[in-house]
Amino acid sequence: MDIPGSSLMLTRRTELRKLFWRPGELAGVRVGDVFLYAMAWAQEETGVAVNQVVMMPNHHHTHVEQTPEGGQLGDFQRRLHRESSIALKKLLAAEGYEAPPSVWCGSSKTHQLHLVGAAAEAATLTYARLNPVAAGLVGRLEDYPGVIVTWEDWKRGYIEVPRPWCFDGRKHPPVRRLWLRAPRQLLALFEGDLGALVYWLEKLARGEERAVRAAMKGAPMGAERLMALHPWTEPTAPRKDRELQGRVVPTFKVVGDDEEAERIRAHCADEVTAYRGDHRKAEKKWADPKVDRKTVVYPFGNHLRRLRDHVRVAPPKDDAILLRPAVAPPESDPGGPDEPAPAERSGEQVAAASAGSSSGGHVDFLALGAELDAALPDDPVEKKKALRALVEHEAAEQREALAEDDDHETLPERIQATDDPADLRAQTTRRTERVTPDEPAPKK
Repeated sequence: MDIPGSSLMLTRRTELRKLFWRPGELAGVRVGDVFLYAMAWAQEETGVAVNQVVMMPNHHHTHVEQTPEGGQLGDFQRRLHRESSIALKKLLAAEGYEAPPSVWCGSSKTHQLHLVGAAAEAATLTYARLNPVAAGLVGRLEDYPGVIVTWEDWKRGYIEVPRPWCFDGRKHPPVRRLWLRAPRQLLALFEGDLGALVYWLEKLARGEERAVRAAMKGAPMGAERLMALHPWTEPTAPRKDRELQGRVVPTFKVVGDDEEAERIRAHCADEVTAYRGDHRKAEKKWADPKVDRKTVVYPFGNHLRRLRDHVRVAPPKDDAILLRPAVAPPESDPGGPDEPAPAERSGEQVAAASAGSSSGGHVDFLALGAELDAALPDDPVEKKKALRALVEHEAAEQREALAEDDDHETLPERIQATDDPADLRAQTTRRTERVTPDEPAPKK
């Protein structure tokens, strides 16, 4: 689904969950700079806004906002993962490691989680920020040596990333700026007060960090040991059964368990089901040579096809909560759902948009899940308390679920860290997850 202006958390893991992005340096380059430089390039080419980046050794969590026109997120993801993969393989080879055929997992796509409501934004921002502690890598957030581009950076509006040598100096500038801004829904809830929002999130994260540490079993790995790991190291424990048996991967997140939250959650689920059905029907008609393609109308949320193939896209349904624009259409929109939207925004436009939002200026948007935000108390102090209670309750439920899971292990407990060259070579030649299904595959 491609929803103009929507707020999302993107997650992508490495091939076989290997620790290719473990913090530290390779061939004189800070590993995290490779990812950030590639992201700044992808942002410059597409105009996708970035809220937060957390780089784990074998996956990343990146909070972004789709462009007002829609259709650019797919290109952003492709550029980010392709260019970061090419550059990292150069570093691995220069350091004497075997370069993998693919850095990012080729058997699964980037997971896009649409965030419905300010509480969903706050919950996922906090979850991603605490990932290094929850995974058992470090005991405190400030001890993590990897990339965490987060809330304090919103105040400046950007970070500058020096060009790693693995990017061609003839094509790329010495420094790129990655433009950052606060999520629109959260910023609106704090009436544009960026300082108050950052303070509130930092306080929330510190409280959650203490709760995560209290629930941890055993000592964390520590930054020194983490940076010394071999990049081809991978978790030895097999993936959990529910990850291998076709479980439904969520496409949206609604926080809360009251009647209104349940209603919105069910409504969004129905929208996703209807969208997928309508999309399949449109694709079938599009592939039929007997059908005039000009008569084929795709459901709202196909803005990538609108840009790429100039297909017709239906307007959002009147009762839509998830599948509707999260921003007002730009004034320069060339006209109607039948016409392609602009393909790109320049770096200057991204900068202006980011600076405007981060400074608390006017934000012309229609938040997804505004019905949930409207249910919060009107008093500013009580509103913040209620929002914090929602996020803390969501996090507590996640910790409780992990505590009840007998198979749950932290990353240090699951990885195979060894200096045995023969074993490391065995890891480089693995091409499967080493998981045998309980039941044999049915015969054809």
